[in-house]
Amino acid sequence: MDDYLQNRFGLDRSTAGNLVLSFALMNIFARTLGGYFGDLFGKFRGLRGRVIFLALILATEGLMLSIFSVTTSLVFGMIFLIAFSLTVQMAEGATFSVVPFINKKAIGSISGIVGAGGNVGAFLAAMLLKSKSAVAESAAIAANSELGEQAVKAAQTTAAASAVSSGFFVIGGFIVSAAILSLAIRFATAEENAVVEETKAELLLSGVDK
Repeated sequence: MDDYLQNRFGLDRSTAGNLVLSFALMNIFARTLGGYFGDLFGKFRGLRGRVIFLALILATEGLMLSIFSVTTSLVFGMIFLIAFSLTVQMAEGATFSVVPFINKKAIGSISGIVGAGGNVGAFLAAMLLKSKSAVAESAAIAANSELGEQAVKAAQTTAAASAVSSGFFVIGGFIVSAAILSLAIRFATAEENAVVEETKAELLLSGVDK
């Protein structure tokens, strides 16, 4: 990401690196925020509510990344990048607000599979961006090899930024597709009813405590 910020917005390496590192701080609160809203939707709509919130935050994440990918303004780029980072972490929290209800007898196994799936997705996304960038840079070098070192370097930078930008747009589309597919998650009627009864009991108890 820091290379993209340098190539796309003309930032120096230190500034780009610090910006990317600062987004990791969102882990402190954004995952918790996603889990909180997942629970909140669950109180009003049961397990289906948790899935609906997951789909909404995933769709927002994909849209933020797609918009960021076509943004050339540094100010707007940072706004959408921050929004993307926030929704990524919230989606992770929302995902794990659903996981315990998939199969209560295998929560550990399912959590492990979901966590591994996230790592696989990150690996595939990185491979896509790297391969698109490498192909674009090679083509730029070949097309401008006779124009001098500075021209080749400028063409290489522009090509890399354009290739990564299109890669981000594609990934954003995949995320939106995943959001739509997540709506297909279904739970057994017995599980739905059990959660509804638990929620009602919790609400009654909280009312008594007050």
